Amino acid sequence: MNKDILGELSKVDREIKSATAEKNQAEGARKSIITNMEKSYSVTTMPQAKQYVDDKDKELADLAQEIDSKFKDLQENYSW
Repeated sequence: MNKDILGELSKVDREIKSATAEKNQAEGARKSIITNMEKSYSVTTMPQAKQYVDDKDKELADLAQEIDSKFKDLQENYSW
């Protein structure tokens, strides 16, 4: 019975150590991502990141519309 308890405690100890290592690795990755976001995009929070993405999506849509408009203009005014 004591062997079973010790074995179970040992197993739980290994699981805790493994989970702690995974948590530390994830935290390091999170910090790296935040540092890269700050350097590359000047954002430090999730709301800022979402706003940045929304702004870029709007810029992309505006550019797509401008390209489409200019292409239609070319089609209408120049022979192919």
